[in-house]
Amino acid sequence: MMGLLEMFGRKPAAEPKAAYTIATTISPLRLTAHRTEEAEIAVELTNNASEARLTSLIVALPKGISFDQIGLEAAREIRLGELTTGQTRTLNLKVWGGQRTEPGSYTIAITALGHFRKYSYISSKTKKSLVLRVV
Repeated sequence: MMGLLEMFGRKPAAEPKAAYTIATTISPLRLTAHRTEEAEIAVELTNNASEARLTSLIVALPKGISFDQIGLEAAREIRLGELTTGQTRTLNLKVWGGQRTEPGSYTIAITALGHFRKYSYISSKTKKSLVLRVV
């Protein structure tokens, strides 16, 4: 069947280019279990779209690590404003482990959202995940 479609000039559709590029680094690479320690995540976000976009970034943490020392803040939305084509923004976020942090691998979800006119309307989404080890 595929050979028949190729004979008439039909080609598979190209995958659309992602609206954003997300690059991450984490330092230190691991935390110690049951201790109040911090790791810093550097997120570099680049707009790949052909026009300027209103942009926000959502970082979601699993249970056991948080953005504060107490362990209550598990998600954070950062509104970056308008990013022009090719513009890159770098954000540094501190992630804390505490007394309730068990050994294992923790997956951090990072989502970049492109908005239409205001932050209520989402026009594009790019996701990336990052693993933080706790030993």
